[in-house]
Amino acid sequence: MATSIHRSGVNIVLVIVLVFLTGCSTLQTTADKTAVLRNRIADYMDARMKDDKERSYAFFSRESKIRIPRGKYMSIPQTIAYVSYAIDTIDIAENANEATVTVKIDIKIMTFVFKGITQTQQWLWENGTWCIDIKPVAGLPGSFKKKK
Repeated sequence: MATSIHRSGVNIVLVIVLVFLTGCSTLQTTADKTAVLRNRIADYMDARMKDDKERSYAFFSRESKIRIPRGKYMSIPQTIAYVSYAIDTIDIAENANEATVTVKIDIKIMTFVFKGITQTQQWLWENGTWCIDIKPVAGLPGSFKKKK
């Protein structure tokens, strides 16, 4: 009887330890995803600052590439020059597969520099990495809206 109680106690402790370790591994995964996302944002914004359309397009999510065909994206003239940026916030959703990011950017249009503009970006976890989810802005030139 004492052996059975002892085994039950050991089993309970093992279950508690396993639950704790599983919880810690989930936290680690979220922390890892945040670090990976921060690097992806930096690489994406670097491509934008260098007006490297090939490289920036590679960061697009699968849905973004459907909404915005590569040829269309490459043909849009660059009228805004990204001067600098700073990642302001990264908010990863509870499911750890979506994130909302705010970036403060300085841009130059012709000779005018606009500082501290807040840009909100949506990122999706796809195929083991973060991809930016680009949505067309209605009414703007080059908004990628399909003609009916």
